[in-house]
Amino acid sequence: MTKTTGPFDPSKAAGLATLRKVLDEAGYLVNRLGECGVIPSNNAVLSKEAIRDRLKGRGKFETLARLLAMGDAVPVSEADDALAPLGTGPLVACGLLQKKGGTVQSEAAMVPVAHLLMMRDLHANMTGGQIRDDHVLGVGLASLAVNELTPRGRANRALDIGTGQGIQALGAATHCGSVVATDVSERALNFAAMNAALAGTTNIEFRKGSFLEPVKGEEGTFDLIVSNPPFVIRPPDRVVGFSAGLTGDQAVEHLVRGCPKFLAEGGYCTLIGNWYHADVNDWTARPRAWLEGSGCDAWLIRFQNKSPQDYARHWIREVTESDEFDAAEVSRWMEYYDSLEIGRAHV
Repeated sequence: MTKTTGPFDPSKAAGLATLRKVLDEAGYLVNRLGECGVIPSNNAVLSKEAIRDRLKGRGKFETLARLLAMGDAVPVSEADDALAPLGTGPLVACGLLQKKGGTVQSEAAMVPVAHLLMMRDLHANMTGGQIRDDHVLGVGLASLAVNELTPRGRANRALDIGTGQGIQALGAATHCGSVVATDVSERALNFAAMNAALAGTTNIEFRKGSFLEPVKGEEGTFDLIVSNPPFVIRPPDRVVGFSAGLTGDQAVEHLVRGCPKFLAEGGYCTLIGNWYHADVNDWTARPRAWLEGSGCDAWLIRFQNKSPQDYARHWIREVTESDEFDAAEVSRWMEYYDSLEIGRAHV
């Protein structure tokens, strides 16, 4: 496994082998996190104050939610009690928690996902709206869709392009001999390595680089390729996870055109993305053109299509993690779409 640098030390995560059991017994579960608004649901994003009100009186669960999902500073004694018998020591040792006087505070959010514990950067509503340029996103609906649609037959080598927090690489690691996970963000690779360590997964190699660059020269060697890239069609953004630095749907086009040559004979590639077109009736035209001459069979699944206005509002809400719309921001997105002559956007 390639060593990564960042806020966490995956080599010290062995002490967290019992963490999932400790959290489960304290009631730190997805449904409870959703009920309290810690995990936004039904497009409702609550303020920290509103979430704290919902958490009051919930004992250890309240402490853990404030500590591990909201980024609040919590007294060490209170955190030790909520994490008993593990305590805060192993989480401090690997860098997840930082001691500040008599309190501890989390460097990231930690959320249960199926049988895994996945770390991500804190939601914008937990940080006062300020997020880093290399903000690491969590496991969302797109991540889960890729995970569900990926064939799970036994294979030798797999490639996860734009691994982010590493959920696709972890899925591939369960049925592939080895996995290469790439990302342009070193912080994302550090999160992914930490999540792999938390899962006890040792057959993933992490490589830094853009899209397919880290595997140049390894064409035709991967039995499985998976990717949930930064696919949102939006004006350029400073945050790497929101924008690939390419115009329109070029990130998705780049992968659809480039991935086939990296597949071994009989291999599969599963990726998710958005693309645009001018008319509601020509939704297959662009991806069909990208696939011409690839030598691969392809199955395109269209989940939904949106008008430019609806698409912009949906993703502004997702990106800002807020229900409030800035008219100037909506106008900026629409001007960008007009420049590309976008009529519809497909997912």
